[in-house]
Amino acid sequence: MNHFFMSATQLVSAAEGAGGLFDFNATLPLMAIQFILLTVALTFVFYKPVSKVLDDRETYISGNLTQASEKLLKADELYQQYDEQLKTARANAQSIVAQSEKEAKDTVALEITKLAQMLLN
Repeated sequence: MNHFFMSATQLVSAAEGAGGLFDFNATLPLMAIQFILLTVALTFVFYKPVSKVLDDRETYISGNLTQASEKLLKADELYQQYDEQLKTARANAQSIVAQSEKEAKDTVALEITKLAQMLLN
């Protein structure tokens, strides 16, 4: 019986020596190959599509920003044109009003003169 326990303890101590922290047998290259395959698979399945989506998004955003800045420049040019047209229209309106007031004053003065001559005669 003692002989049985002796064999078991020898087996346990032999098994402990073989399975330390780093076991350099066939599992190490197998794990390295699995890691490389996982990295390659993730690159093609996940990282490249995500990278493509991010690049497309960046292109879309930069295109929209470019279009927005172009539209802003065009809107600013249109604002300047309309502002000049408005200033011209105001100046024309003021000259027309001034001309109408002058004509009205001349007409009133003429009528007053005619009326005064009629009253004096």
